[in-house]
Amino acid sequence: MMWAILSVVIVMSFIGIGAIDRGLAPNPPAAAPQPAALATGQDFMIYRNAVLAYAEANAGVGAGGNTNVSPQLLTLPPGVTLSNLPTGIGNLITPGPNGSRVVYTWSPAPNGAVAATVMQFGGDLSIGRAEGAVWETPADGTMGSLPGGIPAGDMISVVQLGG
Repeated sequence: MMWAILSVVIVMSFIGIGAIDRGLAPNPPAAAPQPAALATGQDFMIYRNAVLAYAEANAGVGAGGNTNVSPQLLTLPPGVTLSNLPTGIGNLITPGPNGSRVVYTWSPAPNGAVAATVMQFGGDLSIGRAEGAVWETPADGTMGSLPGGIPAGDMISVVQLGG
């Protein structure tokens, strides 16, 4: 019986010490800064989604020929301004097959940003890296050709609308 009481006292002591330790601990540590690859990917996707929304709302854009959408025409989420977007971003909307349009968006990105962005956005196969005249995804390799003017090495998204 004595051992049972002693065991309970010892266990309660450790629980009490743990509670005191938690109570005396300084404020919890601040969240670690986001890795550059994740931050770049989030900014890129905000831009990409704004370009897609503009293209969907303006069906004639890109239907008659290659068109760049000025960033000033985009509707960005609350709290996001053009200055938040990565330097070197770009877009191109081109006529696609069967009356569709193809929306290309791109941005310079650090190593690891493409894979991190694809993972962060659920394996999105529209995201890859421009490699000269083609674009590639981390999982599926070469996906197709690119129009001229898209910098090699940039993160890219290619989305077909309609058709």
